[in-house]
Amino acid sequence: MNELQSKIDALRLDYKKRREGEKEDLKGFCEQREKLRKELMQHLRPATRNDYAEWLKGYILTNKSPRVDVIEDKFPEDRYYVALDSFDSALLEGSEDFYIILPVGVKIKSYVRSSSCWPDKVFYMDKFEMKAYTTYLYDDIKFDDEEAKQ
Repeated sequence: MNELQSKIDALRLDYKKRREGEKEDLKGFCEQREKLRKELMQHLRPATRNDYAEWLKGYILTNKSPRVDVIEDKFPEDRYYVALDSFDSALLEGSEDFYIILPVGVKIKSYVRSSSCWPDKVFYMDKFEMKAYTTYLYDDIKFDDEEAKQ
């Protein structure tokens, strides 16, 4: 029984050491992600409903079959950003779920297609394109033509 208990104790100790190592790895990952996010935010500003409506209007008008889902909710301003200038894709490593509108002339540099360093949605103002499966029409998004009618 002593031999069995000794092996069980060794297994538990090994497990505990691995868990401690995982906690340290996670802590390092979180610190690195926060550092990258702070640096990324220097290149972004919060988007307004009007910023998004301008892109969405261009996207709907220039695409024969736009991929747009209707969402019965308000535009989530805390998840949309407008890029102020070009930045490196490495800053997107481990980014949260957010959306970036890229004005004409602004680029995300060093993009590698297989990279996981890419946000879920990027909206390009120059050709009204997107890197995403779909986009959304929120309840409170109004277009100039709609506002003129009201």
